[in-house]
Amino acid sequence: MANKQKTLVYSLIFILTVSGTLSLFAPVQAETWTDITLPYTITQSGNYRISDAFSGSGTALSINASNVVVDGQNNLLSLNQAEGDIAVAIVPNSRNVLLKNLNETGAEFGVYAKEGNFTVTDSLLTNNTSTAIFAFNVTSFTIQSSRTSSNNYGIVTVDCSNYTINHCHIKNNTKGLVTVLGSGITVQASYLNNNTEAISAQNCTNLQIDSSSLVENEVAINAAYTTLSANDLSVSDNLDAGIRLSYSDLTAYNSEYKNNLMGLYSIYSNFSVTNSSISDNFVAGILSGFGDTTLLDCVLDNNNMYGILSLMSNITKIENCGIRNNEYGIAALYTQNFQLTDSLIFNNSYVGLMEELGNNTRLVSNNFTQNGLDTDNLDYGAGALMQVETNCTVTDNVFKNNYDALMLGEFDEEVTNTQTYHYNTFDNNSYTFDFNYNVVSNITGHKLYFYNNYVNDVGYVSPISFGSEMQVAPAVSVFYLNTTLQAGNRVTLDGGRMIGGNYWAHPNGTGPSQTGVDADHDGFLDTPFDLLGNHTVIDYLPYSSSFQEKIVKLSISPETASVKAGETINYTATATDMYGNSWNVTADYAANGNQFSGSISAIYPGAYSIQASYGDQTATATLYVTPGDVERYVVITPTSVTTDAPFTIRIVAVDAHNNIVTDYSGTVSLCTSSGTVTPSASSAFSYGTWIGNITVSNLDAESFTISASDGSGNTGVSSTVTVIQETTEPTPTPTPTQSPTTQPTANPTDSTGTADSYWWAWYAIPTLVLLALVAAGVYFIKRPKTSLTK
Repeated sequence: MANKQKTLVYSLIFILTVSGTLSLFAPVQAETWTDITLPYTITQSGNYRISDAFSGSGTALSINASNVVVDGQNNLLSLNQAEGDIAVAIVPNSRNVLLKNLNETGAEFGVYAKEGNFTVTDSLLTNNTSTAIFAFNVTSFTIQSSRTSSNNYGIVTVDCSNYTINHCHIKNNTKGLVTVLGSGITVQASYLNNNTEAISAQNCTNLQIDSSSLVENEVAINAAYTTLSANDLSVSDNLDAGIRLSYSDLTAYNSEYKNNLMGLYSIYSNFSVTNSSISDNFVAGILSGFGDTTLLDCVLDNNNMYGILSLMSNITKIENCGIRNNEYGIAALYTQNFQLTDSLIFNNSYVGLMEELGNNTRLVSNNFTQNGLDTDNLDYGAGALMQVETNCTVTDNVFKNNYDALMLGEFDEEVTNTQTYHYNTFDNNSYTFDFNYNVVSNITGHKLYFYNNYVNDVGYVSPISFGSEMQVAPAVSVFYLNTTLQAGNRVTLDGGRMIGGNYWAHPNGTGPSQTGVDADHDGFLDTPFDLLGNHTVIDYLPYSSSFQEKIVKLSISPETASVKAGETINYTATATDMYGNSWNVTADYAANGNQFSGSISAIYPGAYSIQASYGDQTATATLYVTPGDVERYVVITPTSVTTDAPFTIRIVAVDAHNNIVTDYSGTVSLCTSSGTVTPSASSAFSYGTWIGNITVSNLDAESFTISASDGSGNTGVSSTVTVIQETTEPTPTPTPTQSPTTQPTANPTDSTGTADSYWWAWYAIPTLVLLALVAAGVYFIKRPKTSLTK
């Protein structure tokens, strides 16, 4: 039976192998194509090839079926540019239509599709009077590796969704791609050039343009009421705007906008641009108005007029950007919530940042360098920062090597503004201030605060401020050069814990803070500084260069502490100056005279005196060290004991550092390595120790150990205890007394003289035992050897 099964299996394997081998040599069935001559109407699924060129009017090819492939074989389909001419018409609800290798020209519509889906690939569509490819209410279609050129419209989609234009070249059209009421649109890896508008989108959602070049158009992208993203683009040499937005939302990343009239133009729109280069545009890198603007990690370089021009924007956020080599780096007019942070504003020929009528402006941690150095514009003010009638806070910025650092103006006495400049560094600017206040009196609503700044400029106030056409305003009621004396981080390098006014220096070392007197070395000049020389704008707390820190008190924390042995405690020393300012210092520490670095771990219980020293001040604290937690037990026993005799043991609870844990009051279980211990547990410890009597019985060894355990993993074992066997004195043999001579009796008698009825046992039992032993010995000796192995 088994042999029959094997034969059957081998036969099946052989049949399958032979049939598989033969199939390798079977003829391959060719893909079936139907050659057609235009005009033609396709009504059935299948593969069709256009076998010859076509020239004529009307509809060259009509597709009224699904699952159709048409290969144009690059035969020229030339129509007469008459109204109604269509090269390929895809009838509504025809699906999965593939058109490839089309070469079409001169129709009103090159491809016309409605309410189906299709793919156009590797095709050329040119010189159509209306549209190269038109799609209406089509879902999920693709146009790839194709070129549309010299049409009125390259591609038009209306009410279409989820389609892709990939690796296409769209050129020389009035409009390259027009999409209306679309969603889920992707344009990628395509080249669009020399169109009036390369991409025009209206009322679209999720338009995504990636990895494409839009070059030498009038407008590269024109979007209205559309949400779109534009990533990895090259947008250059367009006659108008690279991107033009109205009522739209744009997210753009990692793109280049170069040599356009404007890199990006936005009106009533919101946009965010990240990691992009916007350069060499003629009017502005970015021009925006009436919307929100966000720029992150961008470079705006060498734009002819404005790097950024923002008009009446609600929120403008510029972070970590380089704005350089423009005429105006940034111009912000009538803006709300303008924020500029961590950015470089460099070498803009007129003004780095110009802001007028702004509200809630914050400039933080920026570097304004070499702005306003175009000498042709000096009569009108040129420099780093111009702010007119603006509410702002300017902090932690660097202004270096500019012409004017700050150009400040106020014209409307009805306006209420507060401008605050503090914690900034002004270094080697031609002038710190250029004032243009055309009204002086009654500007009670305007306040300008300038304090805790480091000023090291060639001049402090530009002479233009004193021109005949302008009134140098800043009156004492307007301009404040110091705040009240208060604790703070002073901007000067020589420290000081109190802030008030500013540090006034000149690069040549002749500034008031460099040469003035500070007799008590408190960090403030002994006389105020008159900025304008007319006793109107005074710094009453100017900083000096001779600050000496004066500590009046040193404290240590914690003052009193208790830790367990081996635990680490950290100490902090705090200095207090004459103004009540306190700060932590690196002090010298000692515990009972032994130096340590500020962290201490004592292992021996007791009280320690901690001392901190800093300068001429000292502070003391007390540290109490108590034993740690129980780590083990020390079991102390005699070296030897007598069998079954009680003896005294001592058990001590100790910590990891062998300190007696004096607050331990628990109990331990007792056991022995041999025999039985009684009792089996201790009573409560007292001051970390238990002393008690125990007995070890039922010993089966000559020595033993005693173990203690608390059930929490803490144990202890005694040294080996030697067992001494108890010895008894031998009973002395009594001296026999002389007894009368009598005749021996036949039977032994007891002490009463009665005959012992068991006398025979004294003889019989040993005899029987002996006989049994002899018999057994004889058995083993005489038994044959073979019987033992059975």
